Amino acid sequence: MTDPKRIFISYGRGDVNPDKKSDADFYPIVEKIANHLNRLQPQTGRKAWYDKFDMPSVLEFTDEIGRAIEQSEYLLLLIGDHALKSEFCRREWMHAMRNCVPIIPILLKGKWDDDLLVKTLPEAIRNTNGIDATAMSEDKLLSEIERLTKITPKPLITPQGANKPPIYVIDRPQYTIPIKKELGVGDPTNPHRQNVVSITSEQEVAAFMGIGGIGKTTLALIVCNDCDVRRSFDQIFFLEVNQGDVEQILLRLFSQLGAYLGDNVDSDAYKNWRTARGLVQSKLTHKRTLIILDDVWDNGIIEHFNFAGVDCRLLITTRNKALVDDAQSVSPLSTDEGLELLARFYDPLNPDISALTDAHKEIVAYLNGYTLAIEIAGRWMKKYKQKTPADYLALIQSDTAKLFDNLQVGRDKNVNLEKSLALSYHFLESDDD
Repeated sequence: MTDPKRIFISYGRGDVNPDKKSDADFYPIVEKIANHLNRLQPQTGRKAWYDKFDMPSVLEFTDEIGRAIEQSEYLLLLIGDHALKSEFCRREWMHAMRNCVPIIPILLKGKWDDDLLVKTLPEAIRNTNGIDATAMSEDKLLSEIERLTKITPKPLITPQGANKPPIYVIDRPQYTIPIKKELGVGDPTNPHRQNVVSITSEQEVAAFMGIGGIGKTTLALIVCNDCDVRRSFDQIFFLEVNQGDVEQILLRLFSQLGAYLGDNVDSDAYKNWRTARGLVQSKLTHKRTLIILDDVWDNGIIEHFNFAGVDCRLLITTRNKALVDDAQSVSPLSTDEGLELLARFYDPLNPDISALTDAHKEIVAYLNGYTLAIEIAGRWMKKYKQKTPADYLALIQSDTAKLFDNLQVGRDKNVNLEKSLALSYHFLESDDD
């Protein structure tokens, strides 16, 4: 017999027991929700996870709580001032978001547009169709929870060929939200949906890290690992394109797709890119597909991913804005974004920009907001904790950093990237300091 699926209940104790009543009246509304969900278990196959019942002695966010959230189909977030200020609740809903567990916000006190709520909860939670329970009877609240939790979430697709973005990465919603809309995420009938969406650099020439390092690939990884995106497509494929002979690249890409789709790519059919393309197209029929083509240089690649009669969307990253109309131009990180990226190396879950120094700000400014350069700085400061940000600033301004003078603005991403990474290895692996 399989274990029941869970519905995790997250709450602030001061919101549900403000008068600090005795244990007999512990958290009555939470217990009622848990008991109601458990009574429905024979019908729904879902069991409530409530700390008093399932882990009464919990004092901190533990692995057991993390596993319970990961095994849940929903997290009920009971919202009040205490929950919004609670570090435990914050860790719970953040863990749910990272693991694509749908969150149902339930407003116990206040209003949806209260400053504390807007400041604390991300837009992805606030924009969910939640429950305003501030003027609702308990019976009505239980009925609404029952209605919402009876809905089975859409399957969560695992992208093929895509790494997860690192934990320290910052989301840049000014780019990811429009891209998701153009891909038809959440609304596949959207008339503004595009077949091809692209990300390019706002500046084709990088000031410090060479032509690469602006963060286009990271944004594409954020999009393809996004929970809504993973629930909007039947299959997602991430393919690295790079430069070279177009026909050889096409054969490699279609062979990769064929392998992901379960074909025998050692057969004669996969020795020619045209026949390989035909086999891939037949496998894509009747499925909603997203293909990410990373680092595209030639339009001859893109045109062969236009499959007639197939519901397939393309997300392109490129430094050549001429390849695709209306590309999302990515600018270097703003000062605040650069500082947030540095702050995440100190605390990935709760970055505190206010704790950074003027030297951190000078580093971000000196690196002109280029993501890869700031990432190298963050890794250096994380590795050499005994050093100060001022030490790193002096280092990148010294002769040691003149390796960057060798970077030539050209079309060869790999050579530039190797030279850029050579400096990071010098910083991170040297035992001289």
